[in-house]
Amino acid sequence: MLEISVSKSFNGFKVIDKVEFKVASGEFVCVVGESGCGKTTLLRIIAGLESFEGEITYNGREINRKSIGFVFQDDRLLPWKTTIENVLFGIGIRKKIGEEDVELARRVLRDVGLRGFENHYPKELSGGMRQRVGLARAIVIQPEILLMDEPFSSLDEITREKMQEELVELWEKEKKTVIFVTHSIEEAVFLATRVVVLTPRPSRVAGEIVIDLARPRDRTSANFNRYKKEVLELLKLK
Repeated sequence: MLEISVSKSFNGFKVIDKVEFKVASGEFVCVVGESGCGKTTLLRIIAGLESFEGEITYNGREINRKSIGFVFQDDRLLPWKTTIENVLFGIGIRKKIGEEDVELARRVLRDVGLRGFENHYPKELSGGMRQRVGLARAIVIQPEILLMDEPFSSLDEITREKMQEELVELWEKEKKTVIFVTHSIEEAVFLATRVVVLTPRPSRVAGEIVIDLARPRDRTSANFNRYKKEVLELLKLK
């Protein structure tokens, strides 16, 4: 169980005001809020990249940041490295890369649909493929918790929906604990087992909604749109 209770101020201006929620092991939680409400800052706090007030524990203990993988909004690939070299970059920072690491990277690349692209450079890949490399890089370190900061926001609608479907398939296979930040209500309802809605800055938890829909989810169904309306109402959007 990941337990979060945090506040954050910049130059005396409060951005996050005691945001509190819990994430069960293997759960897929989407955090939704308007632009500028502190969603990315919240992820950076959980990842240990920002100072904060409060407490974050995992299974009753201080969280070990080595157990966290992070997928950023932009892919942050190194242009001089091949796909597999980019995927292995995080492992290489921690230790000497072994043959078992290379085999794991190849397997993860297959899982994200990039078999045959191991030796391509970032400039040779589409936007969706580059995001798949970023996802593989986070997964290959075998994190217990996966943080995702609007990773599909720059993709076209067709590619974005395909990536969402592939992410759900991968999550169902790996059963990682996922916290996924988005400002898209539809994306949150499609992906999440539970949606945490944040207020405008300074952000607090406005409410939580359990998404009780079978998978694969039908974006056009009445129940799907009912959940979208519930999230919308919490966001107080008219």
